[in-house]
Amino acid sequence: MPTPPHRPRSNAFAERWTRTVRAGCTDRLLITGERHLRTVLTMYAQHYNAGRAHLGLSLRALNDAPDGIPH
Repeated sequence: MPTPPHRPRSNAFAERWTRTVRAGCTDRLLITGERHLRTVLTMYAQHYNAGRAHLGLSLRALNDAPDGIPH
């Protein structure tokens, strides 16, 4: 089911992801086109899932082993 327009609370997960990407990535860069944007977002998603520490996961990345030591 599509999210209704102008209803940011309808899909809180998507809104949080959008805010995280803007604050951590796109607000700091000058995006020159759609190809550049796709490249930047792909690289940020890889960083977000593999290297970025998440407070809700005890400062582990999403792809870290649950019993591993965070780096």
